[in-house]
Amino acid sequence: MRLGLGGILALIIISCGGDQTFPVDGAWLRGGVSGDHFGIVVMLLRQEGQEITGSACFTSSGHLIARDLPVTGRYPSMTLVVSDGHYTGRIISNDTIDGLWEVNGLQQPWTFRRASVSEYEQCRNARP
Repeated sequence: MRLGLGGILALIIISCGGDQTFPVDGAWLRGGVSGDHFGIVVMLLRQEGQEITGSACFTSSGHLIARDLPVTGRYPSMTLVVSDGHYTGRIISNDTIDGLWEVNGLQQPWTFRRASVSEYEQCRNARP
């Protein structure tokens, strides 16, 4: 069977256009940007099958705000709930989780990047 150029292009598009999956396991960090009033948030995530679980830690100006906050979800989405607010995100690439932080009816985009486990531990072990 011979494929013309159009057939070859169609096969490439079909094989590359499928659903991509990205690894979730590991630490993820957002914040640390000058003028950001939310401080630093670090999540330590694990994926088993489609289920995502983990914990999160918040610091501001180096001081612990909260730790061991549960993160749950079903690939590719996850949710983090903090008293009066919540974050809902999706993994969109090998090194990016993108989503929205919502609190008191206000929304702010939050983007997480890959981090090291030591960054999570540093956050978790910060002093209040």
